[in-house]
Amino acid sequence: MDALEAYGRGEGPHPAAATPRERAMLDYALALTHRPAEMTRAHLQPMRDAGMSDAELFDANQVVSYFAYVNRMVDGLGVELEP
Repeated sequence: MDALEAYGRGEGPHPAAATPRERAMLDYALALTHRPAEMTRAHLQPMRDAGMSDAELFDANQVVSYFAYVNRMVDGLGVELEP
């Protein structure tokens, strides 16, 4: 988990145990989360190259987008998480 968190912060390489498919999804999730206005079809190509179907690309997009939405809702309402 530490390696994944470091990668997400741009402080390390892909987690060593990640498969090429997982690496492609990680890169996509980070790009969509941090730079959504810059996304193009080219961002999908690494996932396609890793063998993902259109349905899987759609699912990856939906999961990342949903979490972004939910986090913005919680932040916007000032909801505090339990310890």
